This record gives sequence, C-alpha cells and structure tokens, in this order.
Amino acid sequence: MNFNIILLVLGIIVVTISLYITVKKEDNIHNQDIHSMYIEKEDKLNNKLNFEIDSIREDILKMQHQFTDAITSLEKLVEQNDNKYNPVNTSPEYIEGKSFKNVLNYNKFIKKNKDIISMYNEGKKSNEIAACLSKSQREVEMVLRLIK
Repeated sequence: MNFNIILLVLGIIVVTISLYITVKKEDNIHNQDIHSMYIEKEDKLNNKLNFEIDSIREDILKMQHQFTDAITSLEKLVEQNDNKYNPVNTSPEYIEGKSFKNVLNYNKFIKKNKDIISMYNEGKKSNEIAACLSKSQREVEMVLRLIK
C-alpha cells in the first residue's frame, strides 16, 4: 500500500507540474501578444507625432521666411521714408539757408506769442484773449491758425 500511495502522490505531482507549466506558457504567450500589440500602438502613435512635428516645423519655417521678408520690406520702406524726410544734402549752405532758419523763425514766433498760446490752452476764446492782451481779435485768430 505504501507503494501505491507513493505512486499516486508522484502522479499528482507530475500532473500539477505539467498543468502549471502549460498555464504558464499560455500566460507568457498571452503577455507576449499584449506586449506586441502595445508596441505596435506605440509605434503608430510615434509615427503620427513625428509627422505632426515635421508639419509644424515646416509651418514655422514658412512663417519665419514670411517674417524675414516682411521685415526686409519694412526696412526698405523706412529707408525710403528716411531719405524723403532726411535729405542727403548736409552742406552748411543748405542747413543755414532752409531748415535751420525755419526752425529759428518758428521758435521766435512761439516765444513772441506765448501769452496767446497759453491762454488758448487754458480754454479761453479768441475775443477774450484779445481783450486781456490789448491786441486785435484778428491778430489773435491769425496766431491761433498758425499754431494749429
């Protein structure tokens, strides 16, 4: 009887070990399938992301070229405007004869009529300014027209 029990116990052990091994193999196969499925999904997502990144880079490069073109055209416009308003001729005769003399005359005009200008800035009317400063109303109106 001892021998039969030993054989029975050994048979049960062999069967449980074989069942354990087959279950383990199926789990490994199932895990490998799941792992390969996740790797495929990850690869697809990486490909999509790389495509999106490449398209965004291309868009950025296009915008960069557009901005540089716009900046160069604006620089050209500024240079053209500078040439219009800042003449190249800087000889002393040109400065003394035209622009500097006009600035001096304007400054003299402002100094001479500063009372009229300050009263006008305070909100007084031309007839009130003329009466206060003992000047003609037409003179006050002329000064106000010239400073506007």
